[in-house]
Amino acid sequence: MSYLQAYEVTLGIDDVPSVVKLDDTMPNVNDWKSAVETAMLLAQMQTPLANIEMLECKEYIPDEFVGIDYAYPIPLTIN
Repeated sequence: MSYLQAYEVTLGIDDVPSVVKLDDTMPNVNDWKSAVETAMLLAQMQTPLANIEMLECKEYIPDEFVGIDYAYPIPLTIN
């Protein structure tokens, strides 16, 4: 069983559905709630004046993570 998870967050950006794909190897993503928050922040950075709402969040184990039991967290770096 893999402990690594991936998330497909569907956002409504000005009433247009948009999917953001994230996984928990990314800084700040460690569960579905942080995945939704990160996706919404990314969408807000891309379109700061847009009306953004969360429509759906799917959590799954992607094929490339099957069999990997643990991954070291990636540190957040800001350049």
